[in-house]
Amino acid sequence: FVRHHLRGLRELCRAFETAAASPMGSASVSEEALAAAVGSLSKLVLFCTASDDPNPLTRGGTPLPVHQRVLLDLGVHHLVVEALKAPFSAGPVCLEDPAHTSLRLACELGYRLLRQMVRGSGSSAVVLSGYIPFMQSQLPLGLSVADTMMEMFKDNRALLEQMSEEVLGCFVQLCGLKGQQARYLNFLCELCACGGASLPRNQNILCARLLQRRPELLLPMKLCPRTGEVLVQVPV
Repeated sequence: FVRHHLRGLRELCRAFETAAASPMGSASVSEEALAAAVGSLSKLVLFCTASDDPNPLTRGGTPLPVHQRVLLDLGVHHLVVEALKAPFSAGPVCLEDPAHTSLRLACELGYRLLRQMVRGSGSSAVVLSGYIPFMQSQLPLGLSVADTMMEMFKDNRALLEQMSEEVLGCFVQLCGLKGQQARYLNFLCELCACGGASLPRNQNILCARLLQRRPELLLPMKLCPRTGEVLVQVPV
């Protein structure tokens, strides 16, 4: 099953390599190749968890560790990342262009698959952690990159303790996205502790980033000189 669907991803990568190597250097590949990749990615997303939701773009569910392990052992994550890199090897691509609708869907599903592969599995997230710099580079594309990274770091002490200041800063920047503030601010809370134990280094970095660089993301605060309490002004 898995090997069969890996063929679609390999063919897509080869198609992009051929297009990029052409004299004109292009990100264009056939709709047939994109459709095959979308179909394969969708099936693999569903393979990772047990859920009644048949939509690979919204599916959560209960992780199936044996299935996740099979995908990791076969190196599916390596192939998915190669497929995510391939469209941009010839230069920038505007995924908002209607001409690239199928390509955008394939990229979204690629990140959905990576997210499902690490769902509920800290050890799997550690395996994928080598690709964090690449994922950061694709944050501006507006794909599900942040969701995948959030899943990787969630309740994962090994990764949280190794988290670079640059990565922490990326999540602070994401808090400024319109309509996403609460969601990402909640995630910043999760980066400050794991299993009930605080992570002082992360706390200090995030406080500095928020209070000094992005204070507009927080409610107005002041220190009460009489009690030493921090007072928060809640808008009416």
